[in-house]
Amino acid sequence: MSMSTTFCAFSPDQIEAMLNDPSQIDTDVYGEHFEFSACVESAWHVLIEILDGTGFYCGEQVEDVLSTGAFVVAADEVKQEAQTLRRWTHDKVLAGLRGIDEDADLYHLHIYKENEALLLSAFDDLVKFYQRAAAANLGVLLYVG
Repeated sequence: MSMSTTFCAFSPDQIEAMLNDPSQIDTDVYGEHFEFSACVESAWHVLIEILDGTGFYCGEQVEDVLSTGAFVVAADEVKQEAQTLRRWTHDKVLAGLRGIDEDADLYHLHIYKENEALLLSAFDDLVKFYQRAAAANLGVLLYVG
C-alpha cells in the first residue's frame, strides 16, 4: 500500500472546532463529515518538492491524529494557497520535475519521472481542490496516510 495525501474541505466552524479539540479530527475525517475531498495519491512528496510546500505545508500542524498527524488550514489561508497554486502551470511543474536529480530521496519519484502525465493529473487535482475550497470559503485538513 502506498502512502498518499488526502485533502478534506470543512466549514470554518468545523476547522475552529478541530483546532480547539483535535480529538474530534479522526471522527470528522473517518466519518466523512467534510464537504468534499481530494487525494493526490503518492505524488505528494514530489509535488511538495516542486511547489516548495505550497498547498501542503500550511496552516497549523496537529500531531497525534490520523496516525501521522495533519495540517489544519483556515479559510483565509486556503484562499492564499489557491492564489499561489493558480500561478503554477504544467510547464513550470514539468520543469521542476525534470530538474530533480534521479537519485533524490523523494517518495515514488521514479514513477513520475517515467509518467509525467500522472504527476500533472495529481497537480490538477490539488489546484482544483484548493480553488473549489477557496470559492466556498472553506478550511482544509490534509494528512498523509
